[in-house]
Amino acid sequence: MRAIKNFFLLLISEGLSYILNFLTTVYLARILKVTEFGKINFAFAFFAFSSIFTNLGLLSVGTRDIAQFQVSIPKKSEAQYIINLLSLRLLIALVVFGVLSIISRIIPSSLEIKTLIVLYGLSLFPLSLSLEWVFLGWEKAGYIMSSKIVTAVSYFLLTITLIKDPTAINRIPLFFFLSNLLGAGFLLITYLQHNITPNINFEFTIWLKDWMQLIKTALPFGLGALLVQFSLNFNVIFLGFVKNSTEVGFYSASFKVLTFLLIFDRVINNTTLPIISRYAQLGEEKLLFLINKINKLIFIIGLPLAAIVLVLNRELILFIYGENYLRSAQIIQVLIWFLLITMLNSIFTTVVIAQNEQRIYITTMIQGLIANLILNLILVPLLGALGSAIVLVTQELIILSLFYIKTKIITSLKIYWQNLYKPLMAASLMTIFMFLLKKFNFVLIIGLALLFYLGILVIIKGITKKDFLLQET
Repeated sequence: MRAIKNFFLLLISEGLSYILNFLTTVYLARILKVTEFGKINFAFAFFAFSSIFTNLGLLSVGTRDIAQFQVSIPKKSEAQYIINLLSLRLLIALVVFGVLSIISRIIPSSLEIKTLIVLYGLSLFPLSLSLEWVFLGWEKAGYIMSSKIVTAVSYFLLTITLIKDPTAINRIPLFFFLSNLLGAGFLLITYLQHNITPNINFEFTIWLKDWMQLIKTALPFGLGALLVQFSLNFNVIFLGFVKNSTEVGFYSASFKVLTFLLIFDRVINNTTLPIISRYAQLGEEKLLFLINKINKLIFIIGLPLAAIVLVLNRELILFIYGENYLRSAQIIQVLIWFLLITMLNSIFTTVVIAQNEQRIYITTMIQGLIANLILNLILVPLLGALGSAIVLVTQELIILSLFYIKTKIITSLKIYWQNLYKPLMAASLMTIFMFLLKKFNFVLIIGLALLFYLGILVIIKGITKKDFLLQET
């Protein structure tokens, strides 16, 4: 089945790229001091927040439209659509980079941090030119896999080869830019080689009309995504202003581990968005059948990961970062719950996008942002990095609760709690198993624990062959 094939291709590509990016992060954390590591993550937070403006929901809407209409849209119309969206994103990237450059000059930070912010901002341009959303809509995950590997490998090699001490800190965002340029270039060349683009209308008035239509369609989802990114990156920026770069370093070290584990959320989301977009048009029964499958998969994946972090958090941080980052062990114990909650949240988000319910999406994100701001003001001054972690998890739980209530208006979508019991039983037994092996090698414990979990899950029939079958039309 194409969906299963794409899932594993994306899982492999995301896995390899995340492993390489994570190794790059670990290398930098060890080469740089905690304070220097905090600086690059503080600067990167500005870039990550800015990058969402070049998206503005356009990627989700673009993927949805390509998936829903790739059969019915004439080749010329499809090519024109792609050109319109690319040119719009590039224009937005130019404006955002200008604004980011101005902001970097006026914020109360050192010249070094200001420079890092601008250098990271250069990557807005290759990201705006990436055609990953097109290949997602076509469900051609193999090309996406190649692009991600090109990006991750180049960034990893450039970093470990040319970054040897903290004095080379300014090279890091430049290497990030070059690697993203290579990844975007690969997809662009691949597209041009396999798709003979017909004559495109370059009349500015026509483009302006198309741009306005794209923005009108995507903006509500873009605002929601903007609010999500604001929450994620505001936590880091606010922590840096209220506390210091060292606190940012501890928080970022934990969050990088979480980001690595979030590969499963991204893969599930990217794989299912095109499918859910089609199922949403085929009736509620088919849609709920698919959601039930995804719901079960989330519990099967999320619970053992949470168990590993809760039991082995200290060993995990020591193994990855060393003793200087031990405080991050306490933070990752809180952050790990974000993984499971946001994976459940992704189901509701994807369905809302597929059914074009902008109002539900945007109002929920705004309410989540308000909660984030209030909690940050209360908890971060008191608890520092730990407070930031608590804020993030609490906000995501509030958003999940709101989605659960609001989506009942448009569908019978729900969380299938019956899918929780068997994975929870297997994960609980796995937790006891890990405590019994606590004196053994850290990596060995994880490997044996995952095999134990899978074995228990199979024995109690918590996972069967039917779980891998999706009835596509």
